Amino acid sequence: MEGIPLLPEEGSLALDAALSEGKVRRMSDFAKYVALAKKLGMTDAKMISPGDIFFDARAILKCRWGCEDFLEHDIRCDTRGTSYRERVDMVKRYKDILIIHCHDPRGLSRTALEIERAAFLDGFYFAFAIRCCHLCEVCAVAQGKTCPSPERVRP
Repeated sequence: MEGIPLLPEEGSLALDAALSEGKVRRMSDFAKYVALAKKLGMTDAKMISPGDIFFDARAILKCRWGCEDFLEHDIRCDTRGTSYRERVDMVKRYKDILIIHCHDPRGLSRTALEIERAAFLDGFYFAFAIRCCHLCEVCAVAQGKTCPSPERVRP
């Protein structure tokens, strides 16, 4: 279903025909991922589009000069070699984005990866859990050690 446009409007013959031909997705097609997030303990989850996200380079400056951990080479904040422009372009390439929220960073990391895998197995091969890494209770990289699960870290 990747690459099929999402049309939230209902009731037109053209839309009904497109739905019957499998050419259009509705937000309800993603309800299972919102439900999964909530089942896994997230406080809230909702689908948005890239147009709902506002990017501002000042956020990077805030990290660079406003965070005491910025120069610690912490994998949690690492960009993994991607530039600001690459990250903006990456997010803008998606049509549908699931935003999840909770107050447990480790739970959020685990849930995001679980939903990423579920979406991948459902045919959304570019599903990508973009979040800060909080998988380990104590970050090995922050202690100068090797990350025990680098395949699970995302930019």
